[in-house]
Amino acid sequence: MSIQTLYNKSATISRRTLAATSYGAAQKPTWSNHLTTVACAVQPLTAREMEAFGKLTGEVTHRMFTAAGQDILPRDRVVVGSTTYEIEGSVDAAGRSHHMELLVHEWVES
Repeated sequence: MSIQTLYNKSATISRRTLAATSYGAAQKPTWSNHLTTVACAVQPLTAREMEAFGKLTGEVTHRMFTAAGQDILPRDRVVVGSTTYEIEGSVDAAGRSHHMELLVHEWVES
């Protein structure tokens, strides 16, 4: 069985760019630069909750699998359905351009 048969989702990858604010001096990150759409599989790894400034926030860490050779970097964003993930890291998992594994975070506010 090929790993490609396990890719059951479609992901949109966006590259982080800096845009000038209305004052023209400071820059803020945006992810409007659409790179590509890839087939993938997402596997949850860990979850935790934290409270900051009176808000309860959850962080869920996932492992995402996709085909090798993709131009995906840390700080890029991935959107799968209605869920947005921030990429923490990407590696050539098998070491032979077999597939990529991405470590991604999902932030959930309640």
